[in-house]
Amino acid sequence: MCKIAGILDINNRFDEPVINKICEEFSDNENGTFVGIHKTINARFFYKKESLLNDKNENKSIFNFGEYTILSIGELYNLKEIEKEHKLNLKTNYSTEVFLKSYIHFGENCLNKFNGGFSFVIWNNLTKELFLARDKIGLKTLFYYEYENGIIFSSDVNVLLNNPLVKNV
Repeated sequence: MCKIAGILDINNRFDEPVINKICEEFSDNENGTFVGIHKTINARFFYKKESLLNDKNENKSIFNFGEYTILSIGELYNLKEIEKEHKLNLKTNYSTEVFLKSYIHFGENCLNKFNGGFSFVIWNNLTKELFLARDKIGLKTLFYYEYENGIIFSSDVNVLLNNPLVKNV
């Protein structure tokens, strides 16, 4: 199963037990699993994807574009229509890129354009703004917990429930 998670901390404090707990929740002994961590100045992003035949462990879950970092799971069923209608000039055929470029172009109204099962998170490294989204009917989940200095989020509720940052849920 593919998963995404992350922590944003305004003080740039990432305690080892917190990071280790997320890594523990993401790790398993299944063959063909790719797990990665992406670090920025106030954020840590985690992704896990199941490898498919001929996939070459190519990472479609995380994408950087200028000041933006995006983490996503799922897919858009109307990717080609969005690209054609709005002339997004995509470099890949991945939903992750469409989510990000649509967000840059339309802001949060981009969600009105999407048809699919997905959840994604966009972090603006310059403005320090976070945008969390999931599909309208919840095919892909996205949970979050705000704490004193930031937020922790994941597509897997166990990442939150078993993390020392999360209190009294």
